[in-house]
Amino acid sequence: MPTEDTSDPREPLLNIDGDRIHLIVSPTELDIVVDALRSVGNVELAERFESVLRQFGQSSGHEQQS
Repeated sequence: MPTEDTSDPREPLLNIDGDRIHLIVSPTELDIVVDALRSVGNVELAERFESVLRQFGQSSGHEQQS
C-alpha cells in the first residue's frame, strides 16, 4: 500500500540536526533569554548566550562604521 504524504506544505520545516536545535532570535529576544537563565541560576548557559550577543554587537558595529 503506498504511503500518503500527510504533511501540510504550509507547515514550517524544523531546523533540527541530531542533538541540536537551530533557532533564529533577535538580539533583544536573546537578551531576554539570558536574563531569564540568570534569574533561575543557569549562569553557565547565560554566559554562553551573552558571548553570542557580544559577538553580534561587534560584527554589527563594524558594519555600521563602514
